[in-house]
Amino acid sequence: MLALFNTLGRALRGLFIFLLLFSHLAHSAELRLLLGQEHWRYQEVDDFEHELNREQGALPQLQAALLLPIAAHWHLHSALTYNQGTLDYIGQTQAGTPHNTQTDTANFLWQGSGRYYWQRAYLGGGVQYQYWQREIQAANNVSHLHEYYRWFGPQLELGYLYPLTSNLELELGLSGAWLNGEMEVDLTAVPSTNNRSRNFGEPRIKLRNGYQANAFLLIKIQLNQQLQLLFNYQQSYRYFPKSADTQATDGQTQLLIHEPESTNSFYHYATGISYSF
Repeated sequence: MLALFNTLGRALRGLFIFLLLFSHLAHSAELRLLLGQEHWRYQEVDDFEHELNREQGALPQLQAALLLPIAAHWHLHSALTYNQGTLDYIGQTQAGTPHNTQTDTANFLWQGSGRYYWQRAYLGGGVQYQYWQREIQAANNVSHLHEYYRWFGPQLELGYLYPLTSNLELELGLSGAWLNGEMEVDLTAVPSTNNRSRNFGEPRIKLRNGYQANAFLLIKIQLNQQLQLLFNYQQSYRYFPKSADTQATDGQTQLLIHEPESTNSFYHYATGISYSF
């Protein structure tokens, strides 16, 4: 968890330095800060599409974004999103025994893109990086389990700005990302059957390529020349197919492990302010 906070801190410092270095090039650059909640329904299934486990609930969320004009019609867009909280875990052990507990979850997302604005529409392309840390808590004589996911990939976005009045504007957007990543599972609490002093370490599993799709609505209310009140709603869907088997070993015994097919259907709502300078 400390590493995740350090990553978030470095990213926020980088955004601030970027703002200082390039704000003199901008005309009406915009900085946004929002607080909200993200609601998850994450599910893993077997080869026959039977549910293995699901995690669901609401996570507090912090968003920060910078929109920086760099040339005629062109803007740079950089956004950070951070969620942290507890989800309900409903699943089963490898032996098929029902296992209901909670999952401590932290999720960090960075997105960067270049946008071309034409009249009230824009088209953008860039990249995203995401880090997800989950700890399935111990319960019912079942040990806890730590898993760490990282994925990176290109993204495309499309948006439209629709003014309703002189002080009220809607922004509608669609985006999609092609995701390439890996996960690391902590098996140090799984002792060897041959030697209790050994364990299976922290093997990494290469994920097969997945994707994420998003649709959002942003309501902007002009308070004065520099400040806007923001209300944001976004619906998202993420998918990863089943991974190939990976070998985990304690030096004597080998285990074959994989990441099941998974989906996450989630949405968030947030409110905040934007400052133009």
